[in-house]
Amino acid sequence: EISRNQMATVFSSMQDGVIAFDSQKNVITQNRRLSEMFPDLKIALAGFDAVFEQLLTEKPESASEFEYEGKNYLLNAKRIEMREGGTGVLFVVSDITAVKKVEEEQNRFISSVSHELKTPLTTLIGYTDLLERRGFDDKALAEKAISTMKNEGNRLLRLVNDLLNINKYHSYDFDLIFTDIDPDALLVDVCSEMNVASGELGISVMYDSRPLPQIKGDYDRLKQSLINVIENAIKYSKPGDAVRVNAIPDDEFLEITIRDYGEGIPEDKKEKIFETFYRVEEDRSRLSIKGGFGLGLSIVKNIIERHNGTVSVESFEGEGTLMVIRLPLPKDNSKAERVPEDISGEVEGDE
Repeated sequence: EISRNQMATVFSSMQDGVIAFDSQKNVITQNRRLSEMFPDLKIALAGFDAVFEQLLTEKPESASEFEYEGKNYLLNAKRIEMREGGTGVLFVVSDITAVKKVEEEQNRFISSVSHELKTPLTTLIGYTDLLERRGFDDKALAEKAISTMKNEGNRLLRLVNDLLNINKYHSYDFDLIFTDIDPDALLVDVCSEMNVASGELGISVMYDSRPLPQIKGDYDRLKQSLINVIENAIKYSKPGDAVRVNAIPDDEFLEITIRDYGEGIPEDKKEKIFETFYRVEEDRSRLSIKGGFGLGLSIVKNIIERHNGTVSVESFEGEGTLMVIRLPLPKDNSKAERVPEDISGEVEGDE
């Protein structure tokens, strides 16, 4: 009796669903987990009939996958010898939805990297072949070839660096060095650097410096996050536009907003922009300066969350995008001057 109770305890606490039948398809036993997986057991088990017959007449065990109400399951089945004689069938059902999602992400990762590598490599090989065949006699052609090869080489380097970053920041074991940070000085630093990069495109990055309460964080990681967000805003802005950066403290958080007036993000794409390799613009033929690799915002999300903060997006197609980063303030921080801002109104309004 003690042994039976122990077995029943183990059986009921399993994370897999388990059910056993005799040769007449009568249920011998089942655990609670199976009922949790399939409230309507008759419908769920309807597809088991073919496996059941196969096990009794052919091979003694099998494994197969099936879908039920949007989830993926692995069904392991095995013929069993009954103690009182005869045979039966044991089914063990595992929820593999998370595993399938990881597999899909891995496949998308491989596909995306392969595509991103193929395009610049094809261009590099093409221009190398052209120079090999025609030499450097045509100066204009040679200059164009060298310039293009340099740009494509830099594109490959950016991709490799992004891949290294995404691997590091998704592992959750990268080190963060927390220090006291003046967020105003951080934003001045970032915006000054980004203005140098955006000036050639005729786009200005605007930030009004003001006293702000100190925050705790990793200066370099936060700087990288802000640069990634502002770079993204610049990519989707038009010449003559401005990217506006603002920071507002409240009782618990410092809210940093980055506002652009570019193409905006479709409503059904907002939740996906922080996924690895996801890009709103899927047209692979776009110039590399705008296309990107879909890694930047995924890295941003990981870094900000490691600071116990949040990052979100507000956007309307054709009206631009507002990225909102919220970082916690230390409990003993003195409040700085607060400048009110109607975030939702700014997103919906015209430039």
